[in-house]
Amino acid sequence: MSLLARYVTGQITDSQWQRLTGILDAQGVTIGERMAFARFVNEAMTEQSSWSPDQKAGDEMTGLLTELRASRAA
Repeated sequence: MSLLARYVTGQITDSQWQRLTGILDAQGVTIGERMAFARFVNEAMTEQSSWSPDQKAGDEMTGLLTELRASRAA
């Protein structure tokens, strides 16, 4: 199930959707990074029924981007 489908069916609230799209639309985030984060959130919601996009999704995204960009620079 895609994040959009989760939003439409009510598994993601309006406030969660706005936070996720804010992260995904942030300046400097590449298409690949957006796809990776969307996949991460979707898989987390599938694997852990108690996981919510409110649970530090932005902090996790920042950490993942930092690690990804550092590995590219090395």
